[in-house]
Amino acid sequence: MIFTLLERLMIPGFLPREGSYLDMNTADNLLKAVRFDPDEMERARDPEGLNLRQNDRGGMDWENEFAEDFSMVLDLSMDQANLLKKLLVKLNDEEKLPRDALSLYQKIVEGDLSVQSKKLPELVSEGKQLMKEPYTEDETLEPADNPAKSIFQKQPEDE
Repeated sequence: MIFTLLERLMIPGFLPREGSYLDMNTADNLLKAVRFDPDEMERARDPEGLNLRQNDRGGMDWENEFAEDFSMVLDLSMDQANLLKKLLVKLNDEEKLPRDALSLYQKIVEGDLSVQSKKLPELVSEGKQLMKEPYTEDETLEPADNPAKSIFQKQPEDE
């Protein structure tokens, strides 16, 4: 599934700060997956490029013509997709879903992959995998990874 710059910046704010062990582990792994690597951070701060900066309202501003370069293909685990879906549905039910999160809601909750980045053909041609079907509440879900095992595995940033 392709996540836009805006979606990548929004996801950390949706993730819970407390909850079950599985939810916290899933949130932590999702946070690691969508974060910017050091090269992206350098390019994002470039005043001649994206020029990512904090605005007076506490939000982020950037130059839209470069935003497509920061889209990311991420193959969500079932746990990650279900956590995002649960959080987005809750925001919607409470009538607190931000307008900026509509495309994320359509992708995750409604399974509408037509709300993708313009870079989709380029990313697919590079062999990137995209989610094929929407996640439904009727599915019997099995954890994609063993959370107890994954916390003891060496992470790439630990090397």
